Amino acid sequence: MEKIMENHQMFRLAMVQHAPGTNKKEENTDLAISFLRKAKEEGADLVLFPECWITSYEFPAICEELLPVEELEQVEEFRSWKEQAITEEDPFLQRICQAAKEYEIGVCITSFTKGENAPRNTAFVIDRDGRILMSYSKVHTCDFSVERYLESGEAFHVCTFDGIRIGVMICYDREYPESARELMLQGAELILVPNCCDDMKMRLRELSVRAMENLCVVAMANPPGENSGCSCAFHPMVWDYEDNLIVAAAPLYDGLVYAEFDMDEIRAYNGREDIGKYRKPAAYRHRVQEKKVHIRFVTEEDAGALLAIYAPYVEQTAITFEYEVPSKEEFTERIRRVQKRYPYLAAESEGEILGYAYVSPFRSRAAYDWAVETSIYVRMDQKRRGIGKLLCQAMERILKLQNILNLEASIGYPVCEDEYLTLDSVRFHERLGYRMVGRFSGCGYKYNRWYDMVWMEKRIGEHTAHPLPVKSVLEIREDAERILEEIND
Repeated sequence: MEKIMENHQMFRLAMVQHAPGTNKKEENTDLAISFLRKAKEEGADLVLFPECWITSYEFPAICEELLPVEELEQVEEFRSWKEQAITEEDPFLQRICQAAKEYEIGVCITSFTKGENAPRNTAFVIDRDGRILMSYSKVHTCDFSVERYLESGEAFHVCTFDGIRIGVMICYDREYPESARELMLQGAELILVPNCCDDMKMRLRELSVRAMENLCVVAMANPPGENSGCSCAFHPMVWDYEDNLIVAAAPLYDGLVYAEFDMDEIRAYNGREDIGKYRKPAAYRHRVQEKKVHIRFVTEEDAGALLAIYAPYVEQTAITFEYEVPSKEEFTERIRRVQKRYPYLAAESEGEILGYAYVSPFRSRAAYDWAVETSIYVRMDQKRRGIGKLLCQAMERILKLQNILNLEASIGYPVCEDEYLTLDSVRFHERLGYRMVGRFSGCGYKYNRWYDMVWMEKRIGEHTAHPLPVKSVLEIREDAERILEEIND
């Protein structure tokens, strides 16, 4: 029952400035439906809720200690919290969909949802027929805080509601200009921002600029509170207009906040305006979106480039316990040894190798054949671009062809994080589905201090009474190449 907008018909957006009940999914669902009913009575086209409405944005108190996830998995409170995450088939979400259909109104509702290995922070855009048009999981999780226990989303998406292209970015996403720009490049005209945080003065300025520079409406819903609240909406029209603020609620106001805007007027303005029309992508050399990364097999000729990536890890960190940078000849020989049996992969962009990954035997005895030890290194200036994840995903698919079942990772572990070693590698492996299986105390000495070492493990195949024999990478090379072609496409 999509409503096609007529010329100069105002679009009316309702933003919910209210705090949901803590871990009260039924109560929060009932409350959401009452807001939908009221918003419909007051002429709203779509209702935007704050971050994590259905489940509430709550973490167990023990998460504040920022312990390794494998320790938290032993705590019932943490396991129970994870189980509260919902799916698209969850009855509470389905009730929201039914209410959207009953009231013929659009909804952007939020919740913790079940991910592959951990909960995700997700928003659902629902149309007037109660259909889920799009789900989006927060890409920029706050990994410096309790959100490290969430699974990040991988991409931004756009859908069409009432003829308007809509995108979503959740709370901390707004701190990254690339979030709104990626949505704009997909054609977003309205960006919805479910939010749950304070210190709103500067954040409102951010949202105003995001609207201006991306030629779209940006609207945020935030729970009330001292220095919180301020649910707001901004249009992009700044030239020849006094202000681009549509509405901003007071911090302590509790209820629905309405923003009205004319998409035809905004589209006409955007047609006249020059912002964004003369982009020079070739000059944006360090933007992820402009540099295609592809995965390929390493050759011996790559030894110098790989060694240049590895050397800073030896000289500047305790990530590797190696003291001296190996020679190019020695490093080349290491590559040869691996390639006789296992994959050795490189991530490359525009002729530059940005990272590499390989595996080696877990132990030399035949009974260990189905287990391998994994290693991955990403160039220091290319971290947090998803390169490591891409390499690991490609590696796992190839190892499955070889009938490998267990991946083992040996990782330096600081008693206290310092300038040489953090828990970033542990957190990275956790996000990939590894779990802690062992810890050795003070077994590594570097930079005049002792470090622990942990083993993390991930199973990628079923353990049967009669496992298939392990194949050499040479035996499955053609199939492996096809996998890489698929990934790179």
